[in-house]
Amino acid sequence: MGRATGLYPDDPLAALRVDELMDATEDLMPKIMKAGVGTEGEAKEAARRESSEEGEVFAHLQRINTHVGKFGQGGFAVGDSLTIADLHLFTTASNLISGLYDGVRPTCLDAHAHIQAVRRNVRGLPKVDEWYKACIVKELRVPDSYK
Repeated sequence: MGRATGLYPDDPLAALRVDELMDATEDLMPKIMKAGVGTEGEAKEAARRESSEEGEVFAHLQRINTHVGKFGQGGFAVGDSLTIADLHLFTTASNLISGLYDGVRPTCLDAHAHIQAVRRNVRGLPKVDEWYKACIVKELRVPDSYK
């Protein structure tokens, strides 16, 4: 789909970086789901909070953040223009802090400046802004983490 929309790089090395980032981003949700597995309530929340603020999820976010810092520019995840990696990182990171995962605080991305820059950049795109405005008009609930 990325190639069909012009959001997948033609350059093989840039395409590799996009694939690397998307694969790493895809691994986030299973890691947060694993935290606290087999526990309930406060124990699950505590395990997810720990994982996202100093544990396995935090370390994974650090690796993603480093990748974006090394290969991205100007608020883009890879290179200096929008790719499917930006959209994927935006939605996954926003889901992480949306409240969907009990125990994960909305501040868990604060230590990851490059991820936050991508989130701000994508959210500020005119087409993305139009979509959010359309959601408001249609009275769809858009989680605050996407704003």
